[in-house]
Amino acid sequence: MNTEKLYSICKELDREYSEKSLIDNLQHIINVLQNVINNPADPDQQNQLAERLRILRESLASSFTNDFSAGWKQTLKELKGDALFGREFLTQINSIFERNQITPAVAMAELRTLVDRHNAFKEGITAIITGFDRLGMEKEVLEPNHSEIGFLIPRTYLDNDLDKFGKEIHEITFILNHIAEYSTGQKQSFKIKSISSSDFLITINAETIAWVLLFAKGVSWLLDEYKKLLEIRKLQNELKSQGVPDQNLSGIETHANKVMEDAVEKIIIEFDGDYFQSGDGKRKNELKNGIRIGFNKLINRIDKGYNIEIRVSPQTQTEEPEKTEELKKQNETYAQMKDISTKMEYMQVSGKNILSLPETTTEEKKTEHKKDDKK
Repeated sequence: MNTEKLYSICKELDREYSEKSLIDNLQHIINVLQNVINNPADPDQQNQLAERLRILRESLASSFTNDFSAGWKQTLKELKGDALFGREFLTQINSIFERNQITPAVAMAELRTLVDRHNAFKEGITAIITGFDRLGMEKEVLEPNHSEIGFLIPRTYLDNDLDKFGKEIHEITFILNHIAEYSTGQKQSFKIKSISSSDFLITINAETIAWVLLFAKGVSWLLDEYKKLLEIRKLQNELKSQGVPDQNLSGIETHANKVMEDAVEKIIIEFDGDYFQSGDGKRKNELKNGIRIGFNKLINRIDKGYNIEIRVSPQTQTEEPEKTEELKKQNETYAQMKDISTKMEYMQVSGKNILSLPETTTEEKKTEHKKDDKK
């Protein structure tokens, strides 16, 4: 876990407690519930309870954690705090009152348990922040008008091998290069912001421009399609554990590969509209083929435990009239990327992988055959 990221998340959660008054709101509801138990026929107490619940629900619906990126949500889960904030906590609150409409005492007991959990969690966060402050730790800051793309690579995928790690950096560059040139007309320089472990998290820093949005759209589409295969993957591994031979399971893998190949092709068709920024038709076809292979590489890796996260910073505002239209376009790009990034989730995969999409172009295959012939 990246310490700067941990520090930033803890600061955000501390701000949540402070600005949303989460624990105080829960305690107010408990106090009103006690009054309802003592005076069940008093309509004023019922109205106060309804009002307090409305305030809490609105607070949770606008929680800062709802906008966390996939990586931040995963870290919050590792901290055992994912069920204590935002929409997930709102679901718990609603469930408590739906189940205990005629038993307010039971609802009150469950709420007290949640308050105890929050107090313990807040105490832990405060201790982390205090310790990091004393050590002079800096937060993970995302510059205005910039975005981050994070590639989480399992150590098991690389076997902790430095050469494999270097080759994987090359593959990531291949994936990003074709997207960037396709949507901007030129190659980009990708700056590594950080590399952290226990699993390797490579964070690429970039301005929030068209190519990042294009990449985000492609990844989001692939993940949505891949989720549909998780049950098939689970079934395949269960059959394998029961002793079904690999050759008898090949049909499952063939189907899964076909599903994802079709998904990649749909992305290519979508990108073939207004996204291309160069007049060279031949280069366009080369880039489209490169994007196809790049997404094949990416989804194969997601199937082996890779995860992707995308973060975006707020746009800076300007009062210069000549920049108004440009700013409008930037804000539209930002809004789309923000929506995609907050909906993305880390894939939790286990067992044998199911995908093996082609990772070389036709030209690369020809080159490989020529090298083999010379040998």
